[in-house]
Amino acid sequence: NGVSIALENTSPYTAAATGMYSVLVTNTAGCSTTSTGISVAVTMAPLATVAVAGPLSFCEGNNVLLKAINGTGYTYQWKKNGVNVPAQTLSNYTASSTGLYMVAITNAEGCTTTSSRINVMVSPAPAAIITANGPLTFAQGGNVMLGSAAATGTSYQWKKDGVNIMGVTSESYTATVSGSYTVVVSNADGCQAESQPNVVSVTQTRPITKGYMEKEDYVQVYPNPVYRSDYLDIDWNISTTDKEMLVTIFDMAGRKISSQLLRPYDKKIKIGGASGMYMVECRWGVSKRKIFRVIKVE
Repeated sequence: NGVSIALENTSPYTAAATGMYSVLVTNTAGCSTTSTGISVAVTMAPLATVAVAGPLSFCEGNNVLLKAINGTGYTYQWKKNGVNVPAQTLSNYTASSTGLYMVAITNAEGCTTTSSRINVMVSPAPAAIITANGPLTFAQGGNVMLGSAAATGTSYQWKKDGVNIMGVTSESYTATVSGSYTVVVSNADGCQAESQPNVVSVTQTRPITKGYMEKEDYVQVYPNPVYRSDYLDIDWNISTTDKEMLVTIFDMAGRKISSQLLRPYDKKIKIGGASGMYMVECRWGVSKRKIFRVIKVE
């Protein structure tokens, strides 16, 4: 801008600020000539700072949100370990795996700044798989051992029907009653995983009830559990004049699944729905009622 730059008296000069630059050249004879001016325009680079919305160390299955600074006309490219992450061009990025993350921010003038690296550490979740040493369906008095792979520093908590079984914290558990069993496995890093449920069904040596006997009234349902079929047999003989019985199926939360009015020749009902325990309510006469508990196994 027409002002001498102190100590800049060699032939090259590196310009780093906006301005009009020229050079005064003097030869050995003391003659001087000033060059024409060269206009240099320096555009301000964007800031590239990233806010972290959560811990940078966590267990597999979780994540952390990385939020880059916003600016008018800014575009973004997220990188992991120095390599562009495909299609990640928004100001926010959710990291779910171990790596060094950074973002390159470009402003409307085309200037780019890359943020500092953010180190994300993800600890692997433990394996939570149940293996059984025998059939999951057996008669009363039997059992089945459910086991999970043992590993150093690993702890266990067994559950039945979603509720912790108190004091059962080893890698195996012997089930003797019907229910849905899972195990929660925790590793040395504090990461947890819960297994898929294993449904144990304990059968009876006779139909699920002794029957309902009152004068000539008799109601009996079987088999229990219901295997690979949606249909339950009902053996019944009632003394009412209308000779009809209303059978209603409920799940264990009390929700009605279906309802059917049986005639004397009707001996089967359909149990829809997934594997689990159901309540079968039989009503007849003025106020006669009997409820049976049935397990359905796909």
